[in-house]
Amino acid sequence: MKKAISIMLASVTGVLALSGCAAPAAAPAAEPAAEVAEAEAPAEAEAEAPAEAEAAEAAASEITDEPVTLTFWVNDGSTQWMECWGTVAEDYMALHPNVTIEVVGIPWDSSATKFNTAAATDTLPDLAHLAAQNLSPMMAMDKVVNLQPYLDEYENKDDLSSAHLAYFQNIDPSKEGLWMAPMFGSDKQMWYRKDWFEEAGIEFPKTWDEFFETVTAMTNDEHAGYSFRGGPGGWDLLFDFLYAYTDSETMFDENGKSLFNKPEALEGFKKFAAMYWNKEVPDTALANGYTEMIAEFAAGNAAMAWHHLQSETLITDKLDVEKLGYGWIPTNSAGRRIKKADAQGVVMFTACDEAKRDVAWDYIKFLWTPEEQKKIILIGGGVPTNIKTDVSDMPFVNEALKQAADPATTGISYPEYLPDWTSFATEDCQADFQAVLLQEMTPEEALEKWASTLDAMQAEWLADNQ
Repeated sequence: MKKAISIMLASVTGVLALSGCAAPAAAPAAEPAAEVAEAEAPAEAEAEAPAEAEAAEAAASEITDEPVTLTFWVNDGSTQWMECWGTVAEDYMALHPNVTIEVVGIPWDSSATKFNTAAATDTLPDLAHLAAQNLSPMMAMDKVVNLQPYLDEYENKDDLSSAHLAYFQNIDPSKEGLWMAPMFGSDKQMWYRKDWFEEAGIEFPKTWDEFFETVTAMTNDEHAGYSFRGGPGGWDLLFDFLYAYTDSETMFDENGKSLFNKPEALEGFKKFAAMYWNKEVPDTALANGYTEMIAEFAAGNAAMAWHHLQSETLITDKLDVEKLGYGWIPTNSAGRRIKKADAQGVVMFTACDEAKRDVAWDYIKFLWTPEEQKKIILIGGGVPTNIKTDVSDMPFVNEALKQAADPATTGISYPEYLPDWTSFATEDCQADFQAVLLQEMTPEEALEKWASTLDAMQAEWLADNQ
């Protein structure tokens, strides 16, 4: 029985310590065995279809004999992600007529507040696609179900990227367990207009120094050199860059001092902000979040954009793929490619009744099947968690895998285990970043403030967890 999915856009009032986590680094594209079998013996495949349908019906009856409704929040309620999670929910409900999955979209800019408010008022959903930066506050309030016991019994766990699993097993060093079911790696790269670079006779930059020179060279009266993110989430790319520029694998050194204390951080911050000051970015850059940043690039208003694979469909909907280039993140002065490497996934909240958790876990396992993984990354983007997913026809995904496996690449993650990290980064640092761009605050003032705050946060966390 095909069931209509309930898709709602919620209105809101108010508002990673591993290397190579964003991709299964040594995982080549798997041969799609099912497709091969079908090509060699279509008659047998057709004969097996009724048996498979009967097995699916039997499996559905084993999960639940009673009607079950699961509420699933999407922390980015954009058209892209509502289509993604809506599609796979429809697939599951088609197999399990007794299960209803209500997919609810939360506007990205207010998602942190929405989840925090729901946690405080005991109104969280059963499941959610949740940003990693919003997971730690939920864990601090004991609102997240530990999925490790379920994973231990999962017969196909060896098909899952160990790096993706490790990201959510280590997101808080003080707590053992699996705190989110990873679905895909969020691997960043540089999108660039390959056709423009070829016309200008310019090679894609291999180092950060070359990157800034290229931004200047590709800026002209027709377009900017770089699509800058100064609005929501702008702090994230700045932090990514400062990790790389200061050659830091972790936020804190052995003395508990953050990388913002390093003199290279000030030098790097000034170079990064200078792109805005020198008008080498679109006029809308100060307010641009990720969708606006990518829209500027796709519309031909900038030569480069720094974002992850989830923006591929947003770009290729507007731009001929033949004009689109994929560039690896530049290396720093030490020859290292330091980049944030994280995963995204599905969290099960304690709000999910014990009686429904087996159904919720079954849905998570369904999302891990190669077929559903392929749908998730085709619509949403990313590197699939199931390493048996066929990505042979996805060149940008394959390039991301190569970048992750390159010896010069080192993955880093933010100290998201700190209870106040999310508010510190998304509110304080974002506001300060914009103030620096507007020259209402100096880079020195911002870095001194961030270093002082973060060093104190780390010291407090260590005192509480040693």
